[in-house]
Amino acid sequence: MTNELLALCDYHIDEEKSLSMKKDFPRLMALGHSPLIIPLQESLTASLPPNSSSSSSALHEPFPADTPTFESEQRFILSCSLT
Repeated sequence: MTNELLALCDYHIDEEKSLSMKKDFPRLMALGHSPLIIPLQESLTASLPPNSSSSSSALHEPFPADTPTFESEQRFILSCSLT
Protein backbone atom coordinates (compact mmCIF):
# COMPACT_ATOMS: atom_id res chain seq x y z
CA MET A 1 0.00 0.00 0.00
CA THR A 2 2.86 2.35 0.74
CA ASN A 3 4.19 2.12 -2.81
CA GLU A 4 0.73 2.78 -4.24
CA LEU A 5 0.26 5.84 -2.01
CA LEU A 6 3.65 7.16 -3.10
CA ALA A 7 2.62 6.65 -6.73
CA LEU A 8 -0.54 8.63 -6.00
CA CYS A 9 1.52 11.47 -4.50
CA ASP A 10 3.93 11.51 -7.46
CA TYR A 11 1.22 11.29 -10.14
CA HIS A 12 1.54 14.14 -12.67
CA ILE A 13 -1.72 16.01 -13.19
CA ASP A 14 -2.17 18.12 -16.31
CA GLU A 15 -5.56 19.74 -16.75
CA GLU A 16 -7.76 17.16 -15.04
CA LYS A 17 -9.80 18.35 -12.08
CA SER A 18 -10.54 14.84 -10.81
CA LEU A 19 -8.95 11.43 -11.25
CA SER A 20 -10.56 8.02 -11.37
CA MET A 21 -9.38 5.49 -8.81
CA LYS A 22 -10.47 2.64 -11.07
CA LYS A 23 -8.72 4.02 -14.17
CA ASP A 24 -5.67 5.82 -12.75
CA PHE A 25 -4.92 3.82 -9.57
CA PRO A 26 -6.48 0.36 -9.92
CA ARG A 27 -3.98 -1.38 -7.63
CA LEU A 28 -4.58 1.12 -4.84
CA MET A 29 -8.34 0.73 -5.22
CA ALA A 30 -8.00 -3.06 -5.12
CA LEU A 31 -6.24 -2.85 -1.74
CA GLY A 32 -9.35 -1.36 -0.13
CA HIS A 33 -9.49 -1.43 3.69
CA SER A 34 -6.20 -1.41 5.58
CA PRO A 35 -5.25 -1.05 9.25
CA LEU A 36 -2.29 1.08 8.10
CA ILE A 37 -2.32 4.35 10.06
CA ILE A 38 -2.55 7.53 8.02
CA PRO A 39 0.52 9.53 9.13
CA LEU A 40 -1.08 12.71 10.50
CA GLN A 41 1.00 14.77 12.91
CA GLU A 42 -1.42 14.22 15.81
CA SER A 43 -1.32 10.45 15.26
CA LEU A 44 2.46 10.31 15.37
CA THR A 45 3.09 12.53 18.40
CA ALA A 46 3.41 10.58 21.64
CA SER A 47 2.17 12.06 24.91
CA LEU A 48 4.07 11.56 28.16
CA PRO A 49 2.42 10.08 31.26
CA PRO A 50 1.68 12.40 34.19
CA ASN A 51 4.37 12.65 36.89
CA SER A 52 1.87 12.33 39.74
CA SER A 53 1.42 8.57 39.98
CA SER A 54 3.18 5.45 38.81
CA SER A 55 -0.08 3.44 38.79
CA SER A 56 -1.64 5.75 36.19
CA SER A 57 1.47 5.49 34.00
CA ALA A 58 0.87 1.73 33.68
CA LEU A 59 -2.45 2.54 32.00
CA HIS A 60 -1.03 5.40 29.94
CA GLU A 61 -1.51 5.19 26.17
CA PRO A 62 1.10 7.35 24.41
CA PHE A 63 -0.76 7.47 21.09
CA PRO A 64 -4.44 8.22 20.44
CA ALA A 65 -6.70 5.16 20.34
CA ASP A 66 -8.72 6.50 17.41
CA THR A 67 -5.92 6.80 14.87
CA PRO A 68 -7.10 7.30 11.27
CA THR A 69 -6.85 4.30 8.96
CA PHE A 70 -8.06 3.48 5.47
CA GLU A 71 -11.65 2.29 5.94
CA SER A 72 -12.90 2.61 2.38
CA GLU A 73 -12.01 4.22 -0.90
CA GLN A 74 -13.66 6.85 -3.01
CA ARG A 75 -14.04 6.41 -6.74
CA PHE A 76 -12.73 9.87 -7.59
CA ILE A 77 -9.85 11.99 -6.34
CA LEU A 78 -10.16 15.76 -6.56
CA SER A 79 -6.97 17.62 -7.36
CA CYS A 80 -6.04 21.08 -6.13
CA SER A 81 -3.74 23.63 -7.68
CA LEU A 82 -1.10 25.18 -5.42
CA THR A 83 -0.54 28.18 -7.67
